[in-house]
Amino acid sequence: MTITIREALLLPDMVQSKLVGGAAGLDNQIRWVTIVEVLEDTNRLQEGEFLITTGYGLTDDAKRLSGFIPSLARRKLSGVAIHTGFYMGEIPELLIAAADAYGLPLIEIPVEVNFSTITKAILQPIINRQFETLAY
Repeated sequence: MTITIREALLLPDMVQSKLVGGAAGLDNQIRWVTIVEVLEDTNRLQEGEFLITTGYGLTDDAKRLSGFIPSLARRKLSGVAIHTGFYMGEIPELLIAAADAYGLPLIEIPVEVNFSTITKAILQPIINRQFETLAY
C-alpha cells in the first residue's frame, strides 16, 4: 500500500513543507521514505522511494547539481524533499526547472522541521493501509 505525494502534502506534519516544482507528479505513489544526507550513488535508490536530503555537496559541483533531478527521475523515485537551511539556503532554480521538466515532485522542508517528523508522517499512513489490507 502507498500514499501519493498529494496526500503526503496534506498530512498535518507536512504543512510547513512546500511543493516548489514537479507538480505534474503529485499523484506519484510513495512506497517508502529514504533519508540520505550525502547522495553519492543514485543507483542505490529504488522505484517509488521518496528521498529526503539536505543536498549536501550539490551546490559545490555544477555537474552533480544539473544531473541530480534527471538521475532521480531515471530511478523512478516518487519525489524528493530537500531540507533547506543546512547546506542550501534555498532550492536552486536549476533544480526547480528540472523537477518541472521531469514531473518529479520537489519539496522544500524548512530547517525547523525534523527528518523524523516527516518520515513518521509519511510512513504511518502507508503502514496503516497495509494493516487494513491484512485485516480485510
